[in-house]
Amino acid sequence: ELGLLARMCSLHHEYCAGFALGPIDKKFEALLASARSYKTEVVLNLNLELRRKIQYLIGCDKAFDATELAQFGPVRNDGSQTTLMLTYGYLSRTELGLYFGELEFAKAMVKKLMPVSEDDGSYAVDCLRLYFSSLVYACLALRTSKSSHVSKARKFCRRLKKLCEIRGKNSWHRVLIMQAQIETLKPRVSNQTIETSFDKAIHLAKET
Repeated sequence: ELGLLARMCSLHHEYCAGFALGPIDKKFEALLASARSYKTEVVLNLNLELRRKIQYLIGCDKAFDATELAQFGPVRNDGSQTTLMLTYGYLSRTELGLYFGELEFAKAMVKKLMPVSEDDGSYAVDCLRLYFSSLVYACLALRTSKSSHVSKARKFCRRLKKLCEIRGKNSWHRVLIMQAQIETLKPRVSNQTIETSFDKAIHLAKET
């Protein structure tokens, strides 16, 4: 089971690093077969969650269905959902909501993600939850012009910046992306300034 979990984490790192989605999907398919063979339910369910977003992004799954995706959450008594399962389940749904422009759905997932993922405390999870939460609220602010969304986007960005300064700058490119996205909310910022900010983040991401 530990070996399968290690393979799963490796594939997730490939996804986060921007490797081609097609080959990653095939590796997940092989890993799912192994998880079923060894009857490792935790690994199986985690892999299904992580693969779900890849299937959506490469167009293998059906159209985005917020109602269906929202039918996910804690299960108590007989085989309750683990913190890890809930964290990656809500996180993947936050990502999908952001990528497909379903921002209200993404915001709802952020609200569910925060209290669960705070129990995890790992650097990788903290970075991802703060990163996507900031982007969701920044995009909502761009769409709605609500100052409360701007404040939340900035708050999550500051928290990730501080986390990177304390625990390592592996996600510093994410901080730059968040700052660039928040830059778009300023009323008199030029397109050149925004483009330069995103280019700086992209350049650092390639080096990370």
